[in-house]
Amino acid sequence: MTIEQNPAKINQPLKIEVDLNVLNHLGIGLYSNTPAVITEIVANAWDADATEVAIDLEGAEIRISDDGHGMDYEALQNKFLTVGYARRKAGEEKTPKGRQCMGRKGIGKLAMFSLATEIHLISATENGDVNGFVVQVDALKDSIEKKEPYFPVPIRDFSSYPLREHGTLIVLRKLEKEINKTETYIRRRVARRFSIIGGPENFNIAINGKNVSIADRGFYGDIQFLWTFGNQDNVSSMCPNVKRTQHFDGVMPDGSIVNGFIASVLKPEQLKQNDDNNNAITLLANGRIFEEDIQKRIDDSRVFNSYLVGELQYDKLDSNELADIAVSSRQGVQENDPRFQAFLGYIRTRLNQIALKWDEWRRELGAERVVAEFPRLEDWLNTLSSTMRTKAKQLITKVNTMRFTGTEDEQKAQRKEVVKAQVLAFEKLRLQENIDDIQSIDVEQNLAGFREVMITVEDIEATLHREIIEQRLAVIRKLEQQSGDKVRERVVQEHIYSHLWLVDSSWGYTDEPTDYELRLTEHLRKACPDSTEGARLDIGYRNAAGRYVVIELKKPGLPVDIDRLIEQGTKYSRAMKQYFHDNPGSAPGGTSEPAIDIVFLVDKQPSIPSFSRGEIDSKLSSINARITTYNDLVNQAMKIYDDYLQASRKADRIREIVDSI
Repeated sequence: MTIEQNPAKINQPLKIEVDLNVLNHLGIGLYSNTPAVITEIVANAWDADATEVAIDLEGAEIRISDDGHGMDYEALQNKFLTVGYARRKAGEEKTPKGRQCMGRKGIGKLAMFSLATEIHLISATENGDVNGFVVQVDALKDSIEKKEPYFPVPIRDFSSYPLREHGTLIVLRKLEKEINKTETYIRRRVARRFSIIGGPENFNIAINGKNVSIADRGFYGDIQFLWTFGNQDNVSSMCPNVKRTQHFDGVMPDGSIVNGFIASVLKPEQLKQNDDNNNAITLLANGRIFEEDIQKRIDDSRVFNSYLVGELQYDKLDSNELADIAVSSRQGVQENDPRFQAFLGYIRTRLNQIALKWDEWRRELGAERVVAEFPRLEDWLNTLSSTMRTKAKQLITKVNTMRFTGTEDEQKAQRKEVVKAQVLAFEKLRLQENIDDIQSIDVEQNLAGFREVMITVEDIEATLHREIIEQRLAVIRKLEQQSGDKVRERVVQEHIYSHLWLVDSSWGYTDEPTDYELRLTEHLRKACPDSTEGARLDIGYRNAAGRYVVIELKKPGLPVDIDRLIEQGTKYSRAMKQYFHDNPGSAPGGTSEPAIDIVFLVDKQPSIPSFSRGEIDSKLSSINARITTYNDLVNQAMKIYDDYLQASRKADRIREIVDSI
């Protein structure tokens, strides 16, 4: 179409009058990036009742056109070129079509001067009135410095400009700041700065011929957990991979409404792609951005904040009836304003609730993913009480937060080793974990929970007992596996001294023989020289029981005479008593006659006539002596530690699970 300039206006040039400080501080120095400048121009198109805005990025030039109602000469001079024209104070809160105006301070148009040194503007009204001009920013600065009005260069020929029937075209040339971001970046930033794109508002923005959509924000597909506010509970339909959702009514204490959402992703790096960072919760009011990221205002350093993305709209911050609280660039809010402080207080409360849910949901889903990768974990988890199962899931969930290197197979192998270590570590730490639980449970109010914890403690005690007797079981199994007499004797000789529990379970373990014990052993050998032939003699000392133990091992195959054993035992008993008599105070506990046990370990029980049984038993009892065989020793140990063997089998199941992960 052919559009001609109104000839009545040719001799009345448009002019700009502005202080240089205003230009520098509210224009050139205020807007630091391309999206911020584009935001101001798009907001003006909204206020002009445009339904379509086209942004074309072409080399070192940016063209932005809209199909709004346009501006005639008077509007250009008295509104657009008058810096500080506050349209809302002039009664223009709503557009002719009833939209809530975004503009407020009348300085947004200065944003263009921060991006380009040559600006072309052409505006056509619906009745065919068209006007245009070119601003040379360097010349503008020079005129302002001379305190002279600046007269933009009027455009006489519009044939080279792609004009619409009505609306405004702005061409930014000789860009001051190089557009070093891709079209995708600009598209994503524009999508995040407006909540009125498309949909019922009938406001469409296209970049290089392709419409911008909410989906261009680029994070919906990565959202794992979603919390919605107010009337935004339909956001989940845009999140194909969302696993959990929660809705808040968004009602503030004064009855005003917060709309929008806060979401989290599986991994923080999902929010940082293509030189762009979506790890921000933007604040909007009346459809446009007010704050790039309110997380910076909240000053919350919790780890989960690096997983968050969101958009919250609180229109009360831009209410026509209340004072303007936006900073000059409309990219932030005056922090001390009561409205903003009330909003931050509400969001802090919600973020605390969100953090708790985030932990809970991550435990649930994280454990599920790890168990799906290593199915044998399910068998282990099923051995735990519900309380411990929750704690175990919390532990194994941490695998999902770890970063591994290498190929997929190498990373899986590393995860497997970590999971194995976690299972074993958890088994060792369960007891202390339950002590903490017991201290925190109110028995009267939660008897069932207390009972559950106590049952778990018993389970853990069984596990600890298993660890305590692990060496005992190893010895028993080793003895059980030996078939040859000589081999069995050698195994017993190897273990009997440090494992006196084989003879009596109450005697427990001993350390390496002390010098004192070795001296007693040497005393016995000297006092009973004939007893060492064909036998191995040792002496052990048990602190807890306060007893001395003399053990004589008879070689398998040698004949054993009961009278000879009683005679040897009597010599041992007398020799010990003689030692303590000659060395008063050296006995355990300072007693003059400590308890002395004498054990004969033989291949077969000696033959004792029935009529002599009572007499023999009496003589053995008088010297605290007993006779046992190698087989009896093994069988007795197996019987005594049957419960421990059961616990060991349970432990074996855990080991089997760990080994098979």
